[in-house]
Amino acid sequence: MGEFLKMGSTTYYTRLGLLLLTTPEIENIITEKGLNPEDYGDLRPLTYLLRNAEASDSFLLELESAFSTFIDEEILLLPKLNAVLVGSPEDKRLITNDNFEDFQTILRL
Repeated sequence: MGEFLKMGSTTYYTRLGLLLLTTPEIENIITEKGLNPEDYGDLRPLTYLLRNAEASDSFLLELESAFSTFIDEEILLLPKLNAVLVGSPEDKRLITNDNFEDFQTILRL
């Protein structure tokens, strides 16, 4: 609770919203940019977030901050592997497209 108070509700909810993106919301974002979602490729939330992090250093920092807000361990974004490493590499704990929805479900609790 103390972390929430330090960062402020706007920052907290911005970070939460980023991690709770859904495919329909991503399609809307792309459409609003005047692009065709069908031309964009894989629109699963984790893929979309990591692709944008790879393309923009500022978004990379924003996404790292979002994950770090909700995960107490060190995280490492791995766009080329389409995964997020949680904790030590030796533990091989990854958030991937296969379990990102589970992560989102936990955030919604």
